[in-house]
Amino acid sequence: MTMMQRVLSSGALGLALASSGPVAHAALFDFLFGATKVNPSEVGATRQAWPVAEFSEVRLVIAEAGAAPNAHPSKLTEATLRQLLGAVRTTVGGDEEPLFAPDELADICAPIQKALAMALPNDDVLLRSASRRGASRFAEPLAVTARLFVSADRLNLIVMDNRNEFFLRYRAEGRLPAFDYGSRAVESRVSLRYQGAPGPRPDWLQIPLSGEPAPMVAPVAAASTPAAAPSSPARGATSAAELEQRLETLKRLRDKGLIDDGEYRQKRREVLQLL
Repeated sequence: MTMMQRVLSSGALGLALASSGPVAHAALFDFLFGATKVNPSEVGATRQAWPVAEFSEVRLVIAEAGAAPNAHPSKLTEATLRQLLGAVRTTVGGDEEPLFAPDELADICAPIQKALAMALPNDDVLLRSASRRGASRFAEPLAVTARLFVSADRLNLIVMDNRNEFFLRYRAEGRLPAFDYGSRAVESRVSLRYQGAPGPRPDWLQIPLSGEPAPMVAPVAAASTPAAAPSSPARGATSAAELEQRLETLKRLRDKGLIDDGEYRQKRREVLQLL
């Protein structure tokens, strides 16, 4: 190709990118730079995609039909996302463990932050993240598939698969299988927990962003703390109301099955020690 042909080719590419819409723009970059191919039946209309690793990606898509408008774009920081998602736990084979591995969080939080910052009120973010989750480097990766969006000052996380064993199918067929990403309308079999914050369903968390105190309080080391001065009646009344609210929250969490009886009794004793 001559120099003039290369210049004309690059000019045509620039014109195509400038004139194309978001979907065509993302599709063109997928074609040019080898982004992960996706089965069109598994997601809605894709507005932008961020390949993270060989089997992991973040996608900005049109939200599900009938969904209420989200609080997008969102100004969540990468550090905040890492803190919030790092505290999410899930039940796997009867045991509870973190939903995401630490090295996995380091990879996915930046593209999730970018997607939420670009999102419109009618957009959701889809996540597929594959990791060996602390196992040996010879272990097969397991995938988390999820839908994320911000609404009512909360980060919504709906998980379809917490440990998808996709790799054997990929190796046998030579291509990734179709994935589901969680839905507002259909409940999956996944169980999630985040510091006592209940969600609409076991597979759906609504994680507070406003800094409101978590009901699961840490124990107070009374022996090493100097005795406080007697509180005023107004302060005492407020503290009593807060403790009552925490006790009610603990009972609600136990009734929903989000904490077991042992956890409930332990946390209840810790709250009562603050009286």
